[in-house]
Amino acid sequence: MKKSVLELLMEEYNVIREFKKLNKLLFEAKIFKEYSYYNYITFEQYFDKYVLRKWLHRKTFEDFQEMKQSLKLPNELETFSKENFVDYLELLYNVFYISPYSYDYTLTDISEFDENSVQFANEIMSSLIANLHLKVKKDKDGWNIIYEDNDCLDSAIQDLSPEAQIETIKYLKIQKDDLTQKRKQLAFLATEHYIEQNKTGYEPLDTLLKDCTGLLNNLHIRHNNITGKWESEIVKNMSKKDAIELCDIIYDKILIVLMLRKDFQKKDKVKKLNEGLKKEKTND
Repeated sequence: MKKSVLELLMEEYNVIREFKKLNKLLFEAKIFKEYSYYNYITFEQYFDKYVLRKWLHRKTFEDFQEMKQSLKLPNELETFSKENFVDYLELLYNVFYISPYSYDYTLTDISEFDENSVQFANEIMSSLIANLHLKVKKDKDGWNIIYEDNDCLDSAIQDLSPEAQIETIKYLKIQKDDLTQKRKQLAFLATEHYIEQNKTGYEPLDTLLKDCTGLLNNLHIRHNNITGKWESEIVKNMSKKDAIELCDIIYDKILIVLMLRKDFQKKDKVKKLNEGLKKEKTND
C-alpha cells in the first residue's frame, strides 16, 4: 500500500524514539526542582493529584491513564498508526506542554519545575510538530487540536469563522472506524456550511452541491435511511467499511464546495482579465 507523506516523515524522523523520551519524562523522570515540594512524584502523578480535578478539559476522566485509554491506542508504540501518533501527541501537548504562556498552572508556581526537563519536553513536542508538518489550532475552550498539514483544507476554511474552522477540522480527528461519529459530524457540517442543492449560476458548484445533497440525504447521515420513510435496502446492507469510505468522500466534497464558493466569488476578476486579454488580442 502506498504510504502517506506523514508516514514517510515518521519513518525518517524516528517518531518512536521521540515518543519514548516523552513517555519517560511523563511516567518516570522527576521534572521538579530538587527541593520542590513535588520532587518525590512524577509529572503524571502530579497532574492526576493536583491539576486534573480543576482542569477545564477533564470531562469525567479520573486520571491521565483513563484519558489515554479513551484514544484506544495499541499497547506498544511500535504498533501505532499515524493517527494514533497524532492523537497521542495532541493529548500530551495539552496535558504536558509547560509554559507560563501556554499552560494555566494555577495550582503550582511555574518555578517549581526543573527548567531543563521542561525545556526538553517542550522541544521534543515542538520538533515533532515541525518535522512531521503538523499544525496546531486552538478551539474556543482552549484545547489545542493537532492535525496533518493540508494546503487544500487550509485554503477551504481560511475565510470561515474560527469556530467553523475548528468544527471542519474535527472530522479529521474522529477515530477511523467510528462511523456513528463521522455521520454525526457530517450532518453538522452540512448544516454549518449550508450544503443544499441550489442554483448559483456556477455550473461546477451547482453540480457538486447536487451530488453532496443526494449523498447526505441518502446515506443515513441527514435522514434515517435504515427505517421509515426514506428506508434504503442498499444503505441497510452496506458494509461498515464502505459506509466509512463514503463518509470520507462526502467530507472531501464539502471541502471542494467551500473552495468552489471562494472561486465563484472571484470569478468576476478572472472574467474581467480574460475580457481584457481578448480585447488586447483583437486590437493587435
